[in-house]
Amino acid sequence: MTPCTRGNDPEWSEKTAEMLENHPIDVVHDDVSGVQNGEDGWLKALEFEDGSVREYKGGFAMYGAEYNNGLARELGCDINDDGTIEVDDHGRTSVDDVYAVGDCTPGHNQIPVALGQGAKAGIDAHFQLRDFPRDPELLEEQGPVRSEEVPGIPDELLEQAVDFHTYGK
Repeated sequence: MTPCTRGNDPEWSEKTAEMLENHPIDVVHDDVSGVQNGEDGWLKALEFEDGSVREYKGGFAMYGAEYNNGLARELGCDINDDGTIEVDDHGRTSVDDVYAVGDCTPGHNQIPVALGQGAKAGIDAHFQLRDFPRDPELLEEQGPVRSEEVPGIPDELLEQAVDFHTYGK
């Protein structure tokens, strides 16, 4: 592992600095001046302003900790001390019906993680907005969901779904 500060002063704690000093980890402070990719297109090496070239098998880019949270702030969402938007396990913020996912939230700033968070938030929003399937208690109180309540579902199909799930029995 080689943290590259790209010429910027690192913004890590004293504890992190001590850990780096006491482990075989080089910190490169020079800015990246070039990238070398192998024939397969994957990262092979980075070139630095001091003229050095370091070979790598991969890397993670992090361009800073300035989070794009302006809209969330304007909406009144709670913001964490580090600038990320406070969310629960489903991406819900402190403001009803407002979700946040990806790099502006706590956690790993990786595309696959953001995709998963987005899917999870989307599923949660779907369940929050839909009126069916109706909870068994509401079925007893309100009866089966009718096609007028769920456009595009014919009564015959709805009855099959009700029978299959044994709602109201």
